[in-house]
Amino acid sequence: MVLAKKLTGVVQVGLLGLALLAGPAWTRTVVDEIPGLRVGIRGGGILPSTDLTGKLGPTGGVLVRYGIMRGLEGELSLGYGLYTTEDYAWTSHDATGVQDRTRKRDYKTDLSAAQLRFLYAPVKYERWNPFIYLGAGYEYFNIQNESMTARRGGFSGIGKTLGIPVGIGARRELGAKTGVEINGGYTYTFSDRLDESKDGGGKDGLFELALALTYDLTAGRTVERQVADRVPTPVKPVPAAPAPAPVKPVAPVVLPAGDQDGDGLSDWEETRVYFTNPRMADSDGDGLTDQQEVQVYRTDPNKADSDGGGVNDGIEVQHGTLPLYRGDDVQSQGTQGVGVPGVDITLPVVNFPTGGAVVSAEDRKALDKAAAVLKQYPGALVEIRGYTDSVGAPAANLKLSLLRAQAVSDYLAGKGVEAWRLSVVGLGDKNPVAANGTPEGKARNRRAELMLVK
Repeated sequence: MVLAKKLTGVVQVGLLGLALLAGPAWTRTVVDEIPGLRVGIRGGGILPSTDLTGKLGPTGGVLVRYGIMRGLEGELSLGYGLYTTEDYAWTSHDATGVQDRTRKRDYKTDLSAAQLRFLYAPVKYERWNPFIYLGAGYEYFNIQNESMTARRGGFSGIGKTLGIPVGIGARRELGAKTGVEINGGYTYTFSDRLDESKDGGGKDGLFELALALTYDLTAGRTVERQVADRVPTPVKPVPAAPAPAPVKPVAPVVLPAGDQDGDGLSDWEETRVYFTNPRMADSDGDGLTDQQEVQVYRTDPNKADSDGGGVNDGIEVQHGTLPLYRGDDVQSQGTQGVGVPGVDITLPVVNFPTGGAVVSAEDRKALDKAAAVLKQYPGALVEIRGYTDSVGAPAANLKLSLLRAQAVSDYLAGKGVEAWRLSVVGLGDKNPVAANGTPEGKARNRRAELMLVK
């Protein structure tokens, strides 16, 4: 019962900490990298949890950690702590002794431990990466001072037991390879003698609060995100058709009742089959007649932008792009804001390190400015194109380029730009902006470009 209350308290504190980390001032992203091999040192304090009164003591140790899968790391640690409790002294060592309540005695125990922990971090934030941990350990203890209690019995003061550590923490990256962590938790042991006495109560344990500094010996591994719902679905290309010839002005004529708007579809087809306006040749105003949309290009005659990519069907036909595939809906004016008359919005280019898909602190500043501008023009749509250099297999580069575009999209969404206004596409090593024969050229090609499409 005592253990259940202790564990409940730890869980409640952990949930409160994670709730604070998930507040509106934090930008959350999906974990997209498996950490490599890390080493570190840890130090802090421990507070015994026994039937006696515990005192705060120091603790420290070293750790080795390795990423197992996305969001999960395994850690092996060796540590030392000073376990201190106090009790009243006894008048003698045998069972006839009584407590002398005018004297108190501290029982100091050297506590050495080897623990295997598993750390789970489902999400990461712009500044902190919260995690929870659970594990098992081997605890060796040695009581420093001679006993003054009759409750010891034949105990020599040296023992060993197993322990179960559980808790929460958070990590902040200080640099490319270094990081600082804070963690707090509780370790339950299977012994009742860490406080020197076998007092007949619950098993002994300890609370811990510690800081750790870590260093990455090897780089992390990038993993593929689940972004299928954001990737344009390829469709079977529609055979290109020549742009409609301009209509020569003719004298007004009286059209037959069967086709009042002269678009090539009978009024019956428009009202019963396609549900278009029988008195308008171009029901959706996209520059294509209803007959061209349903019989030639197979587009929606009641929707000006059939693929939802931000460019009208008529404009796509004129530019030679596919009106049923949103991935090519980019007009020739580049960064000129379509749908924002008289405003020229210039969006940044975000660069990435080799194999990386995390937005750097410098590029975040540029994206902050872009997000502020985009929020002023809620009608503007943006396509984010990810690229890589020529190093690596094409299939791997295609995945990495998509991760880069998605990272930029997630950052902008976290800054208040609506997600539906952002589309992503990965183009691998296509369209290099510099020669891949030099390190400088490769660095420029590892990028994500933001293009206004509406």
